[in-house]
Amino acid sequence: MDQIKQVAIVGGVHGNEFSGIYLVRQYLAQPEQVRRTSFSTEAVWANPEAHYANKRYLHSDLNRQFKKC
Repeated sequence: MDQIKQVAIVGGVHGNEFSGIYLVRQYLAQPEQVRRTSFSTEAVWANPEAHYANKRYLHSDLNRQFKKC
């Protein structure tokens, strides 16, 4: 099996679900919490505009935008 080299932590896909946003904001402010020597980690706040509007999404549901691999 290939070794994992990159990890993405994505929060806020739905703007009105706050727990993922809370964690991603914490990881962005303190990246050492998720830093590892064996792979790179990136925290991503997926949909801040919907969060500020307190809505699940603004234009399209991001849950329906992921492609099958």
